[in-house]
Amino acid sequence: MNHRQRIVVVIGLGVVLGAFGEWVSSWRDGFGWAGYAPLSQATFSPPNGIDPWIRLVIWLALAAVWTGSSVWLLRSSAGSESP
Repeated sequence: MNHRQRIVVVIGLGVVLGAFGEWVSSWRDGFGWAGYAPLSQATFSPPNGIDPWIRLVIWLALAAVWTGSSVWLLRSSAGSESP
């Protein structure tokens, strides 16, 4: 795999990790018709989602994975000459 292909893989990995991070950090977010209880006095509220510090840990872990894999993919090979 040449250097340009490795750059494309790094960018694609970043996009995939970003989409995965959005999906994971949106677990337990309220959606849908959850705030209305017809013909009753009970009030229902949607869940507030996960704690902000857990979202931070998720994003920091994904950033570390992306950085580590980028460094590994873009390292110079032992037999290649520098550009």
